Amino acid sequence: AAMQNHPDLIEFLLENGACAQAQDKRLYTALHHACKNGQFGAAQMLLRAGHDPSARDSSGNTPAHFAAAYDWVKVLQLLKHYGADLSQPNDWKTTPLSIAVSKSCISCLLFLLEQPGSIVDARDNEGRTLLHHACTQAEASNLRIAATLLKQGANPNAADLNGATPLLFVVKASSTSKQLELAKELLGAGATPDSATKAGDTPLSVALAEGKSELLMAMLESGHSFHKDKVGKSSESFLHKLVAIAKQKDIGEIWKVIMAQDPAAVKALLNHRRHSNGRSPIIDLLLSAPQFSASSSIFGTVPESPSTSNSGSSRSGGYGYGGGRVPHRWRP
Repeated sequence: AAMQNHPDLIEFLLENGACAQAQDKRLYTALHHACKNGQFGAAQMLLRAGHDPSARDSSGNTPAHFAAAYDWVKVLQLLKHYGADLSQPNDWKTTPLSIAVSKSCISCLLFLLEQPGSIVDARDNEGRTLLHHACTQAEASNLRIAATLLKQGANPNAADLNGATPLLFVVKASSTSKQLELAKELLGAGATPDSATKAGDTPLSVALAEGKSELLMAMLESGHSFHKDKVGKSSESFLHKLVAIAKQKDIGEIWKVIMAQDPAAVKALLNHRRHSNGRSPIIDLLLSAPQFSASSSIFGTVPESPSTSNSGSSRSGGYGYGGGRVPHRWRP
C-alpha cells in the first residue's frame, strides 16, 4: 500500500491493527518504501500515525536517505516537518546530503544544504568529502554541483585517506566536454595541482602520464609548475613524458609556459638520461622528429632543400627529417 501510494488503504490497515513500523528482512519499514518511491500521500499517512521519521534499515539508512537518492524533495520537506534528522549518517557515514551529491539530485542537494547542521565538508569512511563525490565524473550535473559546493565553502584541497584531492578525481575521470571546465572551477577556487597521494600521484603528473594536454595547460596557467628537480625511479623526468605527448598533440603552448616558468631547470633536464635506454628528452625529440608534425611549432620551420626532398634518396644519407633511417650508433 505504501509503495503504490494508497493512503486510504494504509489508514484502513492501521485501524485494524497493522503495525506502522513493521520491517522486512532488510529492516525497511513502510515509510522507507514510500519515500523510495516518492509516494507523498502514503508517507504523510504513516507519519500522521506516529511512524518514526528517522527509522533505520539494516545499513542504517533512514527514509531521508531514500528520498534524497531519488530527488524527492517534497518528501524530504515532509520528513523535516515531522522531525526527521536530515543529517543522520548511515553505517558508512554517508548522509542524505552525500547521497544527493553522488546521485546528482540537484533539488535535494540545494534543500539539504540550507538545513541547520549540514556540513559541506563531511567525510565518509574513505575520507572523501561531498566535493570528492561530485568530481568522480565530469558531466554537466557534476559541474553544477561542484560549483554549488564551492560557493558554500567546500575545501577544494581536501584529501581522502589515500591523499587524493577532488582535482585528482577530475583528472582521472573519463574525458568529457565538461572535464576542462570542472578542473578550471576547482583551480579558480584554489585547488593545488601538485598535491600528492601516498603513492606520489599528483593531478599534474597524472594529466601528463595520460596525455591530457588541455588539463595540463590549465594547471600550468594557474601558476603551478612541475617539480623539475624531481626525477622518477626510472630516471625519467617530466620532459620525457611531455615529449611522448608531442607525438599526438601540439605541445607548443605548454612548452612556452614551462620555459617561461624556469628555463634553466628545463634546459638542464633536456640532457638528463634515463636508465632504461640511456636517452635524454632531447635525443627522444630528435629521434622521433618525423612523428612530431602535431608539435612542429617547438622545432620551428626547417626549409626543405632539393637534396632532401625525397625521403628515400641516398643523397640525404637517410638521417634528415625526411623520414630516413637513424644512424646505427644512435639507436637505443
